[in-house]
Amino acid sequence: MAEKTCILCGGPAGCDNRKPFSQSRVVFSLRDLERAEYRCRGTIGHADVVARLEWVRARPPHDQMVAREELSDTERDMIEDYCRIEGETILVP
Repeated sequence: MAEKTCILCGGPAGCDNRKPFSQSRVVFSLRDLERAEYRCRGTIGHADVVARLEWVRARPPHDQMVAREELSDTERDMIEDYCRIEGETILVP
């Protein structure tokens, strides 16, 4: 029988070692990118948003999101500034 481990830190079950979240990331979901694509139709940066949307759609369903830092400056400007989409902040250990 396998020993049980703590889901928080990987140590022995029942340990008190809680890893704190050290940083956060902003991610944009497939739905965020679909909204951005619709809102920026006819603008100069539309092709960049469409390319990123296609890239996200090609990923597995459980991973259809993109981190803010993975976006180019043009994509980030179109999504955040022009379309006013904020994304979702997630915590990472």
